[in-house]
Amino acid sequence: MVAKVRYKGKTYPTKRELAETLGINYDTLNMRMSRGLSLKAAIEFKPKSTVWYKKKNYNSYQHLIDELGLGLTVNQLQYRLKRCGGLLTKAVAYQVPKTEVEYEGQVYTSLKQLCDEVGFIYSTIKNRINRQGKTIEEAILMSMDGGENRPGPKPRAPKMMKKRKSAAQKSAQVTNVQ
Repeated sequence: MVAKVRYKGKTYPTKRELAETLGINYDTLNMRMSRGLSLKAAIEFKPKSTVWYKKKNYNSYQHLIDELGLGLTVNQLQYRLKRCGGLLTKAVAYQVPKTEVEYEGQVYTSLKQLCDEVGFIYSTIKNRINRQGKTIEEAILMSMDGGENRPGPKPRAPKMMKKRKSAAQKSAQVTNVQ
């Protein structure tokens, strides 16, 4: 049997229908109640943090992203904020720089596109450029020659193993000492 729910003098067949009528996410309502809020407090709960953008108040970064149709995640917006000195107007307008790459006279929209079309592993080429300071040509040449010129750890000399003495050898050694 489903319990009826009463809120502000009205009775609703279920908590889900109450949430839908009020425009509240049902899971959010349940989560708030599971944390100890009453039904009334869970419905009327207002988040403490708000975001102001162009003289409009948004409940959260996610709400702002959804309203403006930015197609970002909250983490991406926060990354942009960091890049733009915390200025939300700049972060919203921020465009990721386009990095065209030229290789053998052909222009590619990105290093990723170049690697995909030429058949190289993107992460390998990118690491050789960023970490080892190679040019695109050098990084690709290393892949073409099988990585023979790839800098890496020097081979280690084999470790010399100490020969272990048996118990009989140890006792013979002890008895010889006087």
